[in-house]
Parts: sequence; C-alpha cells; structure tokens
Amino acid sequence: MLNYNDTADGFSCTEPYFAEIPTIVYPILDIIISILILVGNFLVIIVIGKESHLHTYNSYFIIQLSCADILVGLYLPISSHLYK
Repeated sequence: MLNYNDTADGFSCTEPYFAEIPTIVYPILDIIISILILVGNFLVIIVIGKESHLHTYNSYFIIQLSCADILVGLYLPISSHLYK
C-alpha cells in the first residue's frame, strides 16, 4: 500500500500509489447520497399526498421537513466541491 524507502535513520514513507482515489470516490459518493436523499423525500411527499388518512398536522410538518431535506440534497454536491 505505502511505499517505504530505506534511509540512514530507518524508514521514510512516501506518497501512496493510490493517492488519487479519493478525488474520484468523493464526488461519486456525493451524487449517490444526493440521489437517495431526493428519492426518499419525494416518496414521503407522494405517499402523504395520496393517502387521505395521512392528512394531519403532523404529516404536514413531515412534508415541510422533507422539502427542507430536498433542498439540502440539492445543495450537498455543490457545497462539497465549493469548499475544498
């Protein structure tokens, strides 16, 4: 995994061979997480909208939380790349 070079005082560690993997993995994970956030919250909104017995004050609060979470899911991939 890590490349070690012999020196006079022992071993010194150099850069790992696979150092570029996180630059590929993190955007893919961000996109997957965003898609899961969006799909899950849209399903919550659709189910509450279609089922008439779920039209209560608590359900409207859950819809508002789902809408806020959708905004977070849309902002997540953008923010993670802006603030590196």
